[in-house]
Parts: sequence; structure tokens; C-alpha cells
Amino acid sequence: MDFFCSFFFNVDINDERQRTFILGICSKILSHPFRITNSSLHLETYNFHVHNCFNQFEIDKLLQEAFQSNNVYVYRSYSSIYVDFKIDTLNNVLPICKQWFQPSIKSLVRLDEEKRRLWNQNFNGNHSEEIMKNDLINNIDIILPGFNYLIDFEWKANESYYHYGVGDLIFGSDYGVYIVIETKWLNMNSGKSVARNHARNEVKTQAKRYRQFAQEKFTVKVIGSSYTNDTVNNAIQFVDSQDEEIAKFITNYYNGSVLWDLILTIIWFPVELVKFVCLILLYTIVVFIPPILFIAFIIWKYPHLLML
Repeated sequence: MDFFCSFFFNVDINDERQRTFILGICSKILSHPFRITNSSLHLETYNFHVHNCFNQFEIDKLLQEAFQSNNVYVYRSYSSIYVDFKIDTLNNVLPICKQWFQPSIKSLVRLDEEKRRLWNQNFNGNHSEEIMKNDLINNIDIILPGFNYLIDFEWKANESYYHYGVGDLIFGSDYGVYIVIETKWLNMNSGKSVARNHARNEVKTQAKRYRQFAQEKFTVKVIGSSYTNDTVNNAIQFVDSQDEEIAKFITNYYNGSVLWDLILTIIWFPVELVKFVCLILLYTIVVFIPPILFIAFIIWKYPHLLML
């Protein structure tokens, strides 16, 4: 029965169930250490009776169209899902993430606008750490291109347990990957480098904790980082090399798309200019030429009218 039902099954990125399923697999792939290749990495065990979502044939179709056709070999074996993890798997899976995350971008844009408005209303310009956060919020497209959506600037790690604390900045990307940035203002005049090193390590440890909290809260892939006022060139410090690599891939993809958009704009500008000039000429011909021809005809036909 499932086999025949699967004939009428269409892969659709606008279907929330399909999107959740595919992005969940993407998140698991992104969480695997990219330097460790595995010919058959187990991602999850899928209980068809518990999930009550897709049958095995529908899953095969989803995996084929979403992953296998894009050079990421994710497959089902009985009730388990595996991926052949290769050196380029991480690079290949990010465009899939972007494609399947697109229906969520509009809501992300609205959230970004709302959070930036709230931040501007509550920003304390006399507080050193808030000034640092403000710099991040307003220049994130330069500091970390690709993570341009402000998801939150103060969020509860757990709504039920307040002792888990409050996280700092979270930014989103077009790839369904969020980044937690824990900030800390260090006293550079204290002269105690040991204390600063301890504070720096503490904020990095905190970033790891809040990365996990954020992944559970927002149900997306989350990478972690810290940001202090003593880092070289105001660089963001990632909690591990895996997260740094993911951020680099997203930044490179983002910069590549921006460059491509610029190239298209440069190419299409002359084309649009020619189209505009042609429209002006056509308008001139249609509007002005007929009356001129009509007047010329009258003068030619009835020259004596000029004598009146």
C-alpha cells in the first residue's frame, strides 16, 4: 500500500514536514567532524510507527531528490538513515540547507527588523559591553558576512529554569544555521593577564553551553563563538574548528553570491539602458510622429491654407 501511495508523493520545500525532516538531517551532517570521513555514518533511526510521517518509499524519494541529486549520498537502510561522509560533504550540504530553508527567510527578515528596533529602543550607550554588542549588531555583515539576521540579543536558555541564565546575541543565516555570540568586556587596565585569560576561557565555555541550549530552543544547527574587546582585529573566536569551518563556508558562499549579484547588475545595466532608450524612441515615434505626418500631409494637400 505504501509503495502505491508514494507514486502520488511530491517533494516540496514548502511542505513543513518535509522541510523539518531534511533540515534535521542537514543539521546532523553539519555536526559531524568534517575532518573525519566515514564511508557509512549513521545519522538516525527512523521509527515509522512513532513518527507517523513518511513511509519508507517517501523517505527514499526525499533523500534522492534532496541529497543524492546534489552529490550528498544520504540513504535509508531498513529503518536507519546513513550518509557516506566525504571530504566535500560539508561543502555540498550547505546549498541544500539554503534551498530548504528559503520558506523561512521572510519570517527571519521580519524578526530581524523587530529585534533591531527593540535593541535601538533599549540600547544603553554608557555601558561598555552594550557598546560592543551594538558594534556587532550594526556591523555583523562586515564582521561575519552571511549571518545578517538578528534573532535575539537577550534570550532565556530555558523558559522553565531561570538558573540556566540568559544568552547574548544570536544571528541567523540563509542556510538555516544560527550562531551564538557570547560577549564579555574585559578590563584592559587591570594588568592581570591571568585574570583576563580566565575570563576569556570562561566566556568561551559559556558559549559552548549556550550553543547547546540554542540548538534545543530553535531546533536548527547552531554554532558557537565568543567576542571580547581584546581579540586581535576584533575577531570572533569560535568554540571549535568545526564551527569555524561552517562559518567560513557560509561566509564564502555569501560573498560569492554578493559578487555574482554585482556582476549580473553590471552586465544587465547596459541591457536595461538600451531597453529604456528604445522605449523612449518608441514613445516618441508613437506620440509625436503621427501628428507631424498629419500636419505635413495637410500642408502638402492644401498649401493655400498657409496663405490664410
